[in-house]
Amino acid sequence: MRLLGITGSSNSKGNTATLLTALLDGAAAVGAHTEIINACRLNIAGCRGCNACSRTGKCILQDDMQAIFQQMGQADVIVLASPLYFMGISGQLKLLVDRCQTCWNRRYKLKLPALLPLKRRQGFFLCTGGAPNKRGKNFEPAMRTATYFFDALDAKYLGELTAAATDSLPVKEQADLLTKAYTVGSQLGKGEE
Repeated sequence: MRLLGITGSSNSKGNTATLLTALLDGAAAVGAHTEIINACRLNIAGCRGCNACSRTGKCILQDDMQAIFQQMGQADVIVLASPLYFMGISGQLKLLVDRCQTCWNRRYKLKLPALLPLKRRQGFFLCTGGAPNKRGKNFEPAMRTATYFFDALDAKYLGELTAAATDSLPVKEQADLLTKAYTVGSQLGKGEE
């Protein structure tokens, strides 16, 4: 199994990174190959809304997305990980997600062969937020983005793991949460749903 973590956090020791690392450690422990892409360190232009991909199935922009598509194509599981910014994923990660409009157009509008090689691909979402989740809905907008992202990639969305109030209780201090992330990773690494 190949697990690809895609993070939208620039803090390599922060809450999102800690949660993603725990999940990927669980996968590696059962023999899965793991890799991380950090959207904050890549050259990804924003979607221009030019609609070229809706006519041709190809994006006109040439940047790091071509390599990202290749890495996503090799993955059996894609783990999208982001801090929560104003109830959504980080801006850097949103650039990457928006550029997957090409995949959506190929799949749904043009009925062309998929941009990513066809395989039984799965998706999982991790999200951390500094504020308390008082109404229980802080993560809903970000989860909807993740749902549509995985749908565009033809990846079965398996669910999410979120952590709220991390400003007062960092992920690294939440042993139960880290154990849960590790367990999810080991299940994903074995190919379990």
